[in-house]
Amino acid sequence: PPRVPPPPRVPPPPRTPPPSQSAPYAPPRPPAPPRPPTAGAYATPSPAPDANTARRFPLPAVVISVVVVGALVAGALIGIGIATRDGEDTATDTTVPPTTEPEILSFTAEQIAAEFGDAVYRVTSFGCDELWTGTAFAIDDHHLVTNHHVVANSTEPRLTSRDGDQITGTVIGWSERPDLAVIQVTEQLGDALEWAPTDDLREGQSLVALGYPVPGTDFTVTPGSILSFQGRSGTREAVRTNALLDRGNSGGPALDDQGRVIGVVTEMAPNWDGLQLVPLVFTHAVLGELIDSFITAPEEPAVDCDTGFDWAEAPADTPDTWFDEDIQSYGDDSRLDRLWDRCDDGDLEACDDLWWLSPIGSEYEVFGDTCGERRRPDGGWCSGSGPTG
Repeated sequence: PPRVPPPPRVPPPPRTPPPSQSAPYAPPRPPAPPRPPTAGAYATPSPAPDANTARRFPLPAVVISVVVVGALVAGALIGIGIATRDGEDTATDTTVPPTTEPEILSFTAEQIAAEFGDAVYRVTSFGCDELWTGTAFAIDDHHLVTNHHVVANSTEPRLTSRDGDQITGTVIGWSERPDLAVIQVTEQLGDALEWAPTDDLREGQSLVALGYPVPGTDFTVTPGSILSFQGRSGTREAVRTNALLDRGNSGGPALDDQGRVIGVVTEMAPNWDGLQLVPLVFTHAVLGELIDSFITAPEEPAVDCDTGFDWAEAPADTPDTWFDEDIQSYGDDSRLDRLWDRCDDGDLEACDDLWWLSPIGSEYEVFGDTCGERRRPDGGWCSGSGPTG
């Protein structure tokens, strides 16, 4: 069907002209009443604000609120004046107390030596016709800790402080395993060290060992870090460290960065398959109860100079090389060199012969005893049958 045309559009009504622009849209504000004088008789009232200006730039209510609140807060911080009866204007004391210096959370190696070095002593022990040296450290006014092997030849070791003062102590208890001894003195020691919580120690944590190592037995500061822990049944018996420690450090403390004792430097860990010696530092977890028992029930132990072997009773077939001080390392004796080479090539019987014929304490002996550095020492015969010659 054909489309029906739409109805015609109705024109809009004519616009009403706006009111005259000469008249304002809002009546002007009445002028503000004059302000009372604020400073003497010559004060003049503030002029009334211009109506157009007041209308054109109103101050938002939010801003006003912020200004008022800010003023109140500022008044609280700065102090509010209070007029007294005498007309004096007092104010709340707003003096900020001086800030105290923050507590040092960690010390450098230099600071550790300066702050805690006086608690560390050099130990000299003479007995059984031998002179042994090591290190000890104070744990209270009259007791020091060291290793058993440092003082095993005498129960009256001499202690030398960092500034050279000497005192004589008395061993009141020791243990071969763990390697520990406690020394008591009658003099007041002064500085003492406290223990670090063993459970708080972490791999990679820095440490500083203080002691009197060879060759000079001078006071020495040796930094390092914790490599790992040695222990059993979840107990951290000792810390393995990469600190370059030596004989004479035995019995000395290894401190954390707050100057607390991580443990007692004691020995080198067996590391037959590795390339470096790893010092062991025994912790308070394994030493603490033993130390307390020695202090609670002190008892001077007996010294035993018997090494367990009487050289005067050595068998007649003892090799003469055992006591030859001129034969110590490869190249000193052609016969032992040949045995060394055969042992190195895998001839285990040659390793046994090398051990048997080597001077005591020589490199030959160690090489034969370890079957050509294939195992730990003192593990028995390499070939299973003993030396052939």
